[in-house]
Amino acid sequence: MPISLSAKKSLRVAQTKTIQNRSRKRRIHQLLKTVSQENITEAISIVDKAVKWGLWHKNKAARVKSRLAKQFLTTKPQPSKKPPIKKLGRPKTIKASPGVAKAKKLAVKTTVVKAKPAVKTTPQTKKPAKK
Repeated sequence: MPISLSAKKSLRVAQTKTIQNRSRKRRIHQLLKTVSQENITEAISIVDKAVKWGLWHKNKAARVKSRLAKQFLTTKPQPSKKPPIKKLGRPKTIKASPGVAKAKKLAVKTTVVKAKPAVKTTPQTKKPAKK
């Protein structure tokens, strides 16, 4: 048994918190057993409160909410009313005669040559600031 006044008070506080936590946990578990489509928001709210009260870890609450959402909030995809779009094949390329292809290659070779700059420029370096 506690002897000092502060120890006696902490015992009283711990006992009242234990009673509160038991009733809250019982309420959470009972609600989660009877979850339906109508009271899903109430269930998610009570799970968030469990984290706020310190009864559950936030990751456990996230896991429970995810499972509830997967179970009740998923909707089945509706079939689209538009007809499916046909995929077109790769466009066919038209081959040119060998003489035209050779002329194009020669034209590319002659126009690719670029003039080089005569003087090489160097970037200017920053001068240290005067103190």
